Amino acid sequence: NGGWYRIREYNYQVGGVPGSQHRIARGFDVYTPRGLSTYKFYKIMREKTKGTGYGIDGNWLHYDVKKVNRIRVWYS
Repeated sequence: NGGWYRIREYNYQVGGVPGSQHRIARGFDVYTPRGLSTYKFYKIMREKTKGTGYGIDGNWLHYDVKKVNRIRVWYS
């Protein structure tokens, strides 16, 4: 679901928002490692990285690094 960079057309096809962090290579989606719940994976990423945006959806996690000083989390 998306990787690091998305061209405009692909971002539109997958339902990405126009200002998506994928469009400027500051966000990515990654499958949850085996043996972890996506929520547990999110907690590890939040503790070990400097991410500011996380999206939890099924077996993958969205991660981004906006230039903001707050953490956003959403569930799909």
